[in-house]
Order: sequence, then structure tokens, then C-alpha cells
Amino acid sequence: MFVLNTKTRVDKVFKMRELGKLLKVDQAMKEEAKVIDKIVLQQVLSQGTLNIKSSVDCQEMYIFGIWMQEKEVPMHWIKALDQLTSLHTYFVVYYRQEVKELCIYRKLEQDIIKRYKTYESPWRQEVEQTLPHCKHLLDVYEAYLKALIPLEQQEGEMIQQLLQRYEEVQKLDKQIKILEQKINREKQPKKKFELARQLRTLQGDYNKKRG
Repeated sequence: MFVLNTKTRVDKVFKMRELGKLLKVDQAMKEEAKVIDKIVLQQVLSQGTLNIKSSVDCQEMYIFGIWMQEKEVPMHWIKALDQLTSLHTYFVVYYRQEVKELCIYRKLEQDIIKRYKTYESPWRQEVEQTLPHCKHLLDVYEAYLKALIPLEQQEGEMIQQLLQRYEEVQKLDKQIKILEQKINREKQPKKKFELARQLRTLQGDYNKKRG
């Protein structure tokens, strides 16, 4: 998580029953609620709290904290909270000494909010980071998002291009693992040699995409 000034702090603890009525909980959310300890609006990032210009593309950003009794991610609650607001959101799930950070990527296109993939960190110890220099609030949102992507952003690469490259890297990683399993099971030397050749090609593409 980025270290921000105290003006961003809200720390509003929601009453689960009232929040549930607002979100119109379904059965899946009721099941998740059994292991949710509390949900807190931790921070509000805005032009007023950060002294960074906002825009139509990103007016404010809400950071929610969700404390869990078990090590799981309440995705139904996260999606419901994200759908509740037209503002940008970011989620931090806490379990004991570990956290998992998530962001449902959204973008304003022709005055319509479009939601894309959910990006998340692994479970890990909470790490404090310094927010990079940002001119606009949208830059802040993208900085949070990029912190979840284990790739270095290349010079001149837009956020959408970075996310697309990350998806391609993930796809190649899965293909490599499947091919490695096939190689380990293959008994015929000729077929094994051909699979190994395919593996080297995939590994080359993977390393190139990672940058």
C-alpha cells in the first residue's frame, strides 16, 4: 500500500446489516458474510485530500479494507461494493498478518463506465511504498493498479498495453507449464524432442513479453 497523508483517512466502519441491505445481498454474499469480520472505508483519494487534479476520468477513489476470519477473498462483496459507486475503487483484504490487494479495472469510455478484469496481489505481508509522482488522480489510480502487475512498464507503454502484455505473459506461462508436463510424461524420444523445441519457442516468447 502507498503511504499517503492523513487527510485521506476516513476509517468508516460499516454496519454489516445496513450495508447488506444497501447491496441487496444474495445467498452467495450471505455465505461470505459468515467469515467477514468488518468492512471499512479506509481512505478517500480526491483533489481535496491529495492536492492532485481530478478529472472526469477519475473524480475520486475509494479504498476499502475487509477483515476476514478465514483466509479467503469475498469476491461477491467486492464486486457489489464496486458496482455500488461510479467512483474508482481499490480493495485490501486482511487476514491475520497477511493482506491481499485487489482492483477491478475500470475505464470511462464515451461517458460509460466499463469494468474489465480483476487484478490482485498474492497473499503477503503488508508493504508500505512511496507513491510515484502523479499529476492527475487517474495517475494515482493507475499507480495502484500497476503495483499489482509483476511487470515493469516499458517506455511509452500505456496502461492498457501493460495489462494486455500481462495477460499474454500469464497465457504463455500456463502453456509452458502444460507443455512441461507433457514432456515429463512423453516416452518416445522423437516426440519428446519436438515438444522440447516447442517449449523453447514458448519460453523465448515468454521472456520477450516479460521484457
